[in-house]
Amino acid sequence: MRVFLYELRKIWNLKAVLIISALGALAYFALSYGLIASYNEGHYSTGYYVSEMFRRYGATLDAEEYADFDFAGRKAELEREITELIAEYPVFAEYGVETLEDYERVSGEIWEEHTVRNPDGSGYLPDPWISELQEMSFLINDLNGPYFKLMNLTTVEEYYNPLDKEYAVSWYVSPESENGNSYRPAQLRRAEAFAARPEVDLIPYNLTTTFSAFAMVVLIFSVGASVILAAPAVVTDRQRKVFALQYSSQKGRRVFTAQTAAALFSAFALTLALVAASYAAFLTQTDASDYLGVRITSTLMSFYMWDFTLLQYFLLLAGMTVSVAAGAAGLAFVLARHSNSVVTLMLKAAPAAAGCAALGALAVNYATSNWNYVFGEIFNGKRDLPEVWVCAALAVAGLIPAVVTAVRERRLDV
Repeated sequence: MRVFLYELRKIWNLKAVLIISALGALAYFALSYGLIASYNEGHYSTGYYVSEMFRRYGATLDAEEYADFDFAGRKAELEREITELIAEYPVFAEYGVETLEDYERVSGEIWEEHTVRNPDGSGYLPDPWISELQEMSFLINDLNGPYFKLMNLTTVEEYYNPLDKEYAVSWYVSPESENGNSYRPAQLRRAEAFAARPEVDLIPYNLTTTFSAFAMVVLIFSVGASVILAAPAVVTDRQRKVFALQYSSQKGRRVFTAQTAAALFSAFALTLALVAASYAAFLTQTDASDYLGVRITSTLMSFYMWDFTLLQYFLLLAGMTVSVAAGAAGLAFVLARHSNSVVTLMLKAAPAAAGCAALGALAVNYATSNWNYVFGEIFNGKRDLPEVWVCAALAVAGLIPAVVTAVRERRLDV
């Protein structure tokens, strides 16, 4: 135990900790913070109505609650607001626009009658038509205005209807669709299970997608940080000729085993700390904590197919991140054993770490959804949760060689 603690002290040196801390701060403010800000700023769209339903009805929405929300009445009120907005500006009156239907008809006619075609078939709208149309479009499409709210309300009405889930899942099961059941049987099974449920889950669709992207950034950084922390100590010992002294005795050979354990433990502990701190930041800076007990199943924009709660989803992605980082650290440690300098180590470890980070990122981004690259493109939607098994395989691929190397070193003839 004393040797193990000494190896931990060597690994957790001030220089390595400062480098990881500086890179972590840079990654957070350059990437992760932007994702959180984007979610918070865009939450007033479809998420606004989903959040309102969540506050009124709880985690799920059934047919009675759907009717109580009165989509028709809300849409009529927004259309009335659009009509009032149109009446305020003379540019609409010039074209005889009095209602939303008039605007959609007139804008379509302007595009059809005055578009100038290029030889390649593309087209553009010249002045003064483009200026007039842009002015009307700018007034109509105000992100805080009634038209934008109407579009989002209509989207929520279609995708959160517990009485008509065929519309919500149609894109994901159609044989004509590139994401349909023509080659994605696992997706079809989950769509049928979703359609059979009598209610829908009230969670903002962009919460899950934003978090998976956030977790992807955390995974990539964790892989790099684990390699930076765990691998150099072995090379440093070699440069200082410590190996020659250790391998001169039976007990000395056991030091490498303690060094292996310390390196892998450090990678695990560091990744766990990074995940905990990052996820805590996400929870405190968004409204995600309100939805921890809500299932993430959703068909809006993408199909999150499994009935995990948001808390379970957090834990799943945390486990995937720790697995990939531990595997990358194990591979880097084995490569360090066969490197004579830090430069040589980095030339060997960088491609291995980059490969682990890239495959792990593909597995974590949109995890459990039809957009996940591992699920849709590598396994063609034929396996359930293959992204989880890919992360587990990366862990095994890195940890087993490290353990085998440590055991082998005890009997190695040097």
